[in-house]
Amino acid sequence: NDLSGLSVYYGGGVGTKPEDVFRASLEIDPNDHNARYYLAEILLARGKRDVRWDLPEAAEEELLEALSYVPMRLDILLSLADAYFEWDDQEKAAEFYTRYIQAGGAAPRAFERVKTAPTESIGVNP
Repeated sequence: NDLSGLSVYYGGGVGTKPEDVFRASLEIDPNDHNARYYLAEILLARGKRDVRWDLPEAAEEELLEALSYVPMRLDILLSLADAYFEWDDQEKAAEFYTRYIQAGGAAPRAFERVKTAPTESIGVNP
């Protein structure tokens, strides 16, 4: 299944859905790391696109699903934090900036935005 998915991922045109093949791979083997990686790549790209296109519900769903496949992936954590920040959801933005930093992320904006977040957003008692 992964080989079919890779063929569609790299060679497919507009309207192809390689994620369907990778999801089928995960039904067979939930620990298939190739399928998890490529699903996360696809969903991250779509989530970022949907943030730019001002489709917050779709973007959030895609980015959270991407994170479910690779929970400690820094670029996904940062993309979620940035999206929540853009959507003016400071509590969720602070949560994901904090998770990003705790996972080893070093983007200066994450530190700056966590520093300016309301203290209850990041679990700190005033």
